[in-house]
Amino acid sequence: MCRSSVVAMRRLLNRVPSTVRREWRIILANALALLLAVSGWNYYDVRYFINYWFDYFKEGRPLDIYSGPPMAKVAYPPLAVYIFIVPHLIATSLPYSSIALVRLIDKAPLIAAFNMVYLILRRRYGHTAGNLWLLNYMVYGVIADYQFDLVAVVFLLMGFIYLTERKYTAASVMITLSALVKQLLAVFMVFPLIELFKARDYRGMARVLLVSLGVASVFIAPFMLRNPYGFIGKVLLFHGERYPQNYSLWALPVHLSWYNIASLPSWLTWVWIMPFTLALLILYLYFYRDTPVGHDSLLGYFALASLLMLVLNKVGNPNYYLWASVFLAIYIARNIHRTPRRLISLYIFIPLLIGLIAGFLIEFTAAVVGDDILMVEDSNWVSAEQLIAWSTGIDSILYKLIIYARSSPAFFTFFSVLNSARGVTATVATLLYNSYLIYTAVRIARDISRHKNR
Repeated sequence: MCRSSVVAMRRLLNRVPSTVRREWRIILANALALLLAVSGWNYYDVRYFINYWFDYFKEGRPLDIYSGPPMAKVAYPPLAVYIFIVPHLIATSLPYSSIALVRLIDKAPLIAAFNMVYLILRRRYGHTAGNLWLLNYMVYGVIADYQFDLVAVVFLLMGFIYLTERKYTAASVMITLSALVKQLLAVFMVFPLIELFKARDYRGMARVLLVSLGVASVFIAPFMLRNPYGFIGKVLLFHGERYPQNYSLWALPVHLSWYNIASLPSWLTWVWIMPFTLALLILYLYFYRDTPVGHDSLLGYFALASLLMLVLNKVGNPNYYLWASVFLAIYIARNIHRTPRRLISLYIFIPLLIGLIAGFLIEFTAAVVGDDILMVEDSNWVSAEQLIAWSTGIDSILYKLIIYARSSPAFFTFFSVLNSARGVTATVATLLYNSYLIYTAVRIARDISRHKNR
């Protein structure tokens, strides 16, 4: 009986098209991405996109997006705004629509970016790099919540590839586009400039700077001319004034104070910039002194820059991990035979920790016991239950689990205990996450030194 079952299974598999058998990983990953795309989003952020960004556009006032009142938050550069507005305009213009369809269309650029990164990694660095990308939970978390990092990573990855090919102008354009989605990624723009400076190609440096400024101006100039103070205030100063949050080392006092930011010193909002800047300057100096820089060394410097940003940045949002993970996937794939298994395991586990496990232990538990969570960026307490209801709907499985857990005295007691240790949970997750980042950075720095001494 067992033998006949095996034979039947083989016959069934033989009927499956060879393309499906070969590409089952990306097919399964896309099925999961589509399911997450329609199931919900982080309504706390998306409401700003809909109620302010899109409303200004719909009213024929797109240039006023950065000129609105403080409550009309626009914490992203202009390209991110367009990435949301254009699909949302299409989604809301259809004769028939539903919330699931709107979410799917709005997230189409994210799903496209996810597939583009996979294809680039697989074709250029092999199946291992592509598979590591598919095993990164944060990819799916970003699609589920709706964040722009996937699009930014496509541009950043292309910028890196062009730089390895010494196509400095193309590299600068791609890196500029990534910074027009996530402004902190502008730190990568220094690498092509240093390469040209080392080669004493000052004309090339001028060309790269002019092209980058030109590309940036196309998106930024209309808003700057309309209201320079509003644009700078929302894109830059807003981030300077916010307290550290999530899984940043600078956010440890926030967690340990039980999120009582009124009791914390104001210098926590700006002190991070000094070690952050110093670390990047040291990295740039080492890059300048490293001549010539081959592909593996350049990969190491890009990975180190992204890891330093994650460790020293005061905002430790889980989605930022994508900035580093794309280069870590390449690094592991190119060094697969000498990469310790624990590094591969941590690459897979850490996104699960900060994106799913810690989120469950903090937000889900608060929702079950009817507690609030602090949105640090706005210094605003929000009902965890309402946030989940707005994000996924009251008919979602997640919300029904909240109601079920609350109705059980045993579960309610269990989650009450977890909720009372919320600050400890966030502290432990922060320490584990940053320990992994530092451990990985040290390994990569040693590899750069090894390549340099060859």
